[in-house]
Amino acid sequence: MKRWSLRGSLTFAVAGLTIGALLVAGVASLLALRAYLLDRIDSQLVAAAALVSERGQALAGSGDWDQAVRTAVAPTEFLVEVRQRNGALSRVAGTTRLPARPLLDLAPSPPPGGVSALTTITSTGLDDRYRVMTVDSGGNIILIGQSIGSVQATVGKLAAVEAVVSALVVALLVLLSRLLVARRLRPLEEIAAAATAIADGDLERRVPAEPDHPERTELGRLTTAVNGMLERIHSALAARAESEDRMRRFAADASHELRTPLTSIRGYAQLLRSGTIDMESRPDVLARIEDESTRMSKIVNDLLFLARLDASRPGDARLDAEPLARSDLVDLAVVVRDSVADALAAQPEREIALDSPPHVLVRGDEAMLRQVMANLLANVRTHTPVDAAACVAVAKHAADVRVEVRDDGPGLPEPARGRIFERFYRADPARSGAGSGLGLAIVAEAVRAHGGSAGVESEPDGGTTVWFMLPLPTS
Repeated sequence: MKRWSLRGSLTFAVAGLTIGALLVAGVASLLALRAYLLDRIDSQLVAAAALVSERGQALAGSGDWDQAVRTAVAPTEFLVEVRQRNGALSRVAGTTRLPARPLLDLAPSPPPGGVSALTTITSTGLDDRYRVMTVDSGGNIILIGQSIGSVQATVGKLAAVEAVVSALVVALLVLLSRLLVARRLRPLEEIAAAATAIADGDLERRVPAEPDHPERTELGRLTTAVNGMLERIHSALAARAESEDRMRRFAADASHELRTPLTSIRGYAQLLRSGTIDMESRPDVLARIEDESTRMSKIVNDLLFLARLDASRPGDARLDAEPLARSDLVDLAVVVRDSVADALAAQPEREIALDSPPHVLVRGDEAMLRQVMANLLANVRTHTPVDAAACVAVAKHAADVRVEVRDDGPGLPEPARGRIFERFYRADPARSGAGSGLGLAIVAEAVRAHGGSAGVESEPDGGTTVWFMLPLPTS
């Protein structure tokens, strides 16, 4: 069975409902008009019968029944028949022809001295219908009737007019409804076209929002919902593509970083196995192997740490755990003081100043925050000369706390400032050292996991400030 389109179904429904409404209204109006006209005829017949009944004796004594009837019954629409006691029949008609057969032969007889009920009689000769009443006036039977052919003709003409007008109305309404339905359904066609275009690869396609489809209309809300869905799909696909690209770069960088220490370890092991290294040099070679393995272990640990941060990122749909920003309270000031003390112990010859309030409580993971501070201070040790002073400042604001680590070492070039938090990224060789390029990436990811943000400020001629901000607990 062939299914109709939505446009055709709506147009057909409108046409069907309109035809039904016009049919009901037309039949009701025709019936009402016919009843009204018949009621008028009945009223006239009743009045005429009452008049004849009152003047029956005068009519009987006049002798000339035809003239008497014409005189007594003025309306010329009436048909009057009189059958006298002696059987003589007189008939008078107005504007219509007399039926071939007297209607008195078909009409019911009146009660003695009374009036019969109104009756409808069909004349076989003229095939016309009459409304009649009969009156018994002193033994004379008088019939008063009126043709209802004019009523039928009037009702028939009205029915023809209504049929023509209804046909025109239905045709016009079908045309207008088709145009209106097509106009109102245009957004649905645009939605279908947008979905088809997106399926074909056009991810930027959207459904245009028209001025006549505001948010309060169904199509307006549908357009907004579809565009919102398309935006979310586009964002999800873009995030997926970015994640895949990031994963490929991450795997490539990780393999590159791990290849260097593995190559060194394999080379030294081959030298030891071949006997090329004498006994006096073996301790140095073993120390180099240990250093390279330690470096490789640190890179692996950093990669695992970043993987754990990726898995616990707030708002990630893969997690059921609460974000780190909703964890236990941690005294950030204590974490900063301990980290500065550890940095001074690792490099006593460097000057590191501390500016911090006694206590600053934040919500988060204490071990991760200590890792953040350790990476920031390790970044200073790795990329600045030992005589470059450093300063760690903690500033508490109304809704957040800001931690800065400033150094007087070489500044960062402009291109490096936007990429300093990328994984495995190394800045200008003037600031490069033994780092793996994961320290600041860990800082950015850890701070983001706590609901905060990180940034860098630097001048090319010297001095760099790496900062991060964390929200203060609201309760």
